[in-house]
Order: sequence, then C-alpha cells, then structure tokens
Amino acid sequence: MVRALILASLALALLGVSPAPKQEGQNQQGNAASEVGDRAEAVRSDAPQVPRRVESVEPIHPPEITQDCQRTEDNRKSDLCAQWKAADSAFDAAFWAKWSFVLGMIGTFGLFATLYYTRAAVRVAQEATRDADTALEIAERNANAAAKGVIVAQETAKHELRAYVGVKEIELSQPVQSPIRPQILARRGGEFLNVTLKNYGKTPAVLTFHAAAQHGGKPPRPKSLPKPGGAPQILQPGRSIFRSFPVKEIEGEDRLFFVILRIFYTDIYGVGYGHRLDYSTKKPGSFALQCTHEKEGVHPPTPQ
Repeated sequence: MVRALILASLALALLGVSPAPKQEGQNQQGNAASEVGDRAEAVRSDAPQVPRRVESVEPIHPPEITQDCQRTEDNRKSDLCAQWKAADSAFDAAFWAKWSFVLGMIGTFGLFATLYYTRAAVRVAQEATRDADTALEIAERNANAAAKGVIVAQETAKHELRAYVGVKEIELSQPVQSPIRPQILARRGGEFLNVTLKNYGKTPAVLTFHAAAQHGGKPPRPKSLPKPGGAPQILQPGRSIFRSFPVKEIEGEDRLFFVILRIFYTDIYGVGYGHRLDYSTKKPGSFALQCTHEKEGVHPPTPQ
C-alpha cells in the first residue's frame, strides 16, 4: 500500500510540474492519468483496512465584534474594545496636541509681549534716568546759584552794615591877628591842623589815625611821616571824633600848607581798611585846604 501511495504521489508530481502540452497531446495525457488512477484504486482495494481513531476537536469561535463596548469598559478579551481604546487614545492625543499647540502659541505670544513691554520699560527707565540726571544737574545749578546768592547777600549785607569812616572836616586854625603889624602874620607860628572824622556806616569801627602838617618847603614824602599811633578808639555809627595836630614851620618865601592824613580802622567783620589823603593850599597866605590825592585799600585789622 505504501508503494501505491508513493507511485500516486510521483504521478501527481509529474503531472503538476510538467509543462502544458499542446492541443494535440491533451487526450493522451488524460488517458495516462486515468490509468494511473485506476491502478492506485486497485492497490488501495487490495490493501488490508486499518482502523483509524478520530479525536473530537472543539470548534474555534471568532471574537464577537458586534457587541457594544462602553468608553469606560476595560475588556482585555474584546477586540472591539481594543480598537475603541486605540481610537480613543488617538483622539485624546490629537486633542491634547491641538491644545498644546494653542497653548504654545499663546505662550510664544506672551513671551513676545513680555519682551516688548520689558523693552518699553527699559526705555522708560532710561528716559527717567536721563530726566533724573537732568533734574540733578538743574538742582546742582540751582544750589550753586543759591550758594552764590547767599554769598552775594552776605557781601551785600557786609557792605551795607560795615563801618565807613571818613573826613567830616579838616581845617587850619589861624593865629590871632595883630592889628599893629598884620604884615608879619604869615611868618608867625602857632597854626594847628584840626581834623574831624565821622563814622558814616551802620556798625562801630575800631579807629586810629594820624596827620602831619607842614607850612613851607617842599611837600613831605609819605614814607617820612610817622604811622598812626595812640590807643585805638571805638567810633560808634553816626558819631564823630576830633583831634588837633601841630603845623611844622619851614622858613621861606611863597610858602604853602601841605597836609597828609592817614586813617586806619577795622569793622565788625574783622576787615581792616586804610585811607591816605593829601591836602595843600593853592596860594601863599591861604588857609583853604584842597584834597590833591586820595587812596583807599584793605589793610590788616587795627590792633585792639
């Protein structure tokens, strides 16, 4: 029987792999095949029959795909639920991807808006800094102007309130005239220089002064005269002080009077002032003094 099966298999193999014959040889091939089939059938009929045991096989049922699957149901054995799970996951992923894109765009827009407003704030801060610098410069200029104004006000107050000592009156005292011999009047001594000083300021002054008078000769040199001496005196505002000085006589013709007056005083601010005044007469025999030179300056304070 085994041989018959082998022969039948070979015949079938030969029939399966042989090329398709032409229309003329198809009948012969069919006859050969039928003979082989008859022989195989005879072999099978002659062979002894062997009983066969057939086991029962349970039928395989495909999964139910028409049964409904709820959204929250977690059925691991349901193909439909698995497909719905995949679809829901894809939908959720697409949903959150869309909102992630939207939120990303909003965040990007917010970032650009933040950068824009930050830049604007920086510009405003820079402008404010420039304005602050300008305000500081203006304040500094105002402070300097105010300081200068205070200095000017102080100087103005000093000039208004300081002491001003000047000559109120200066004259030569004439000797007593003699009715007997008036022609020798100019040759007699005894003339005196009377000087009256006054404080024209608003505050007291510490004062010293000296005068030198000469009748005849050449005008004296200022360096040859003694400096003001004596104890300093306080001259109140609006008050006057009087002093007489002898006149030095020098023999000669066409004699003139020459006077040099030196005044030194200190005001309440501790500033010392000095005056020098030169006087002379215009013609011989005249006692009218006229100022020929005046000089004023700042000197060390008068010692007290």
